[in-house]
Amino acid sequence: MTFDGNDTYFAYESDAVTTTDAYAVACTIRCPGFRTKEFYIGAATNNIKYKVEGSLDGGTTYPKEVIAEATVVAAAGAYTQLTNGFTNLRVQVKSAVASTPGVATIQACGVHA
Repeated sequence: MTFDGNDTYFAYESDAVTTTDAYAVACTIRCPGFRTKEFYIGAATNNIKYKVEGSLDGGTTYPKEVIAEATVVAAAGAYTQLTNGFTNLRVQVKSAVASTPGVATIQACGVHA
């Protein structure tokens, strides 16, 4: 799912994403000009791993790992705030334990600096 922000702010909440053993894109967010971005990644069932990648070319490539791989335990979440100039951000999720799918949700918001 891709979300486009408007001129002042953006707010996004993903559908539930069931994880697999390999990283898969849970969402991409177009956020040019948004200097502050906040993410909450939740794990409804089973532990999950996530990472966030950044693009400076409008989402053509994602060469920079903005948030390194981290684990969210079941029935919990992780919150982080980013202050950078990426035009697009991509959240990827996978199962923390092989053959044990989890369910991830992503919430994100941002404002112009």
